[in-house]
Amino acid sequence: MALVSAMQLYRCYFLSADGRIASRMEFHARDDAEGLEFARELHALHVDAAGEAYGFELWQRQRLVNHEPSRAGSRAFGKRSAVERRSTVAPGESS
Repeated sequence: MALVSAMQLYRCYFLSADGRIASRMEFHARDDAEGLEFARELHALHVDAAGEAYGFELWQRQRLVNHEPSRAGSRAFGKRSAVERRSTVAPGESS
């Protein structure tokens, strides 16, 4: 009998033009490679109102698997991930 590997929950955060989180999707994958492949497919389908797809971040629990800025007109978002930037903003403060 073959062992079945457990599926892991991944979160894909789609980024806006300024590097902030625009939306999120959750899905299951066997491993990081499969998760990243699926996230790239989702990213290719995910477009904003102007018809442009920006970067994404792939997370598995609290672990950043991949930060991928947009290939077209790539913009530097800084060293911290969008999730980290969002979590460090104090209440009442804008990021």
